[in-house]
Amino acid sequence: MKKVFFGIIALLSFSACEPDFTVQEDSPPVPIVYGLLDKNDGEHIIRITKSFQLGGNAFTSAQNPDSSRIEGIEPVILVKDSDGEVEKTIPLTKKTITGKPEGVFYSGEQEVYAFQENLSSFKTYELTFDYKGKVVSAETPILQVTKNNWETPKSVQQFVGFLRSDQSGDEEFPKFQDIGISFTTNENIGQYEVYAKLPYLNVFTDGTESADTLVYKVATVAVRKEGESKNADLNSETFINAIPDFLTNPANLAYREVADSIVLALVAGGEELATYIEVNNPSTGIIQEKPAYTNVSNGLGIFSTVFQLERSFEMVNPSLQLLTLYGPLNDYKFCTRRLNAYVQARPHMQCPAK
Repeated sequence: MKKVFFGIIALLSFSACEPDFTVQEDSPPVPIVYGLLDKNDGEHIIRITKSFQLGGNAFTSAQNPDSSRIEGIEPVILVKDSDGEVEKTIPLTKKTITGKPEGVFYSGEQEVYAFQENLSSFKTYELTFDYKGKVVSAETPILQVTKNNWETPKSVQQFVGFLRSDQSGDEEFPKFQDIGISFTTNENIGQYEVYAKLPYLNVFTDGTESADTLVYKVATVAVRKEGESKNADLNSETFINAIPDFLTNPANLAYREVADSIVLALVAGGEELATYIEVNNPSTGIIQEKPAYTNVSNGLGIFSTVFQLERSFEMVNPSLQLLTLYGPLNDYKFCTRRLNAYVQARPHMQCPAK
């Protein structure tokens, strides 16, 4: 599973026309923590930086890694049992990662803190370290979503389709149907995000290949209590017509070999994370200012938990034919290697022989 990183390092308020401003000189630096622990991962990454003084151009300061680099800390993770007793102390190791997309804040190499541990949903994990005479800390439980939380589609053997049963996939104006997605909420979860994923293989004219996945967000679902039944149906027509927004066609693209299955994913976020996202979303009400929110004692940011559950469902033949024939998708060169009589009778669906 891919790591999830927040791009917000600090909330900067300045005029778009006048980026020069100065923070009060007596404002001490504040540690900023971003960490989301996921039971699926073996290595866990936490980013710890600090607020910084800004004099002059804000963009220039933000692009300098020394502005937010924090020094002189020795963070650890305390593993606690159900009674709050510390069972284990895990030192974090500083490491450098690469690949952060360019943005307002510096990209390229990033200093983070990491630890390796098989996380337990029966434990609580506390991050703690000393900084300038203060103890900075935050803790989180660990989420787990199981197949028992998944209600519909029910079975991994179940076929799913984008079209009504009377459609073959070669209609100029197909009639779509929604794919029903429902699940039961679990404890310690503040919100779910539901995704549809379409894996495919790019095959180029020089014979090289690259695997990729189209990731489409279906819905965000708020949670009020454990044991609720929630629905987040995939609108097939919207999904299919949105595919061109996710793709480009390199000049040397020969074809795209689409997978036989679509993947549906539930991404659960802890209660603290859900609150943090809600508070930092743009205000839509009369009151435009929102209070700052963090669960980090003597610091800022968020330390919480996520969990992703994926299930794969094989697409019915007409849905595969839709991907290869539907007008808005014609330029994207989808084809299939499914071997059955349906596909064999329709050469336009078949990928070229390798």
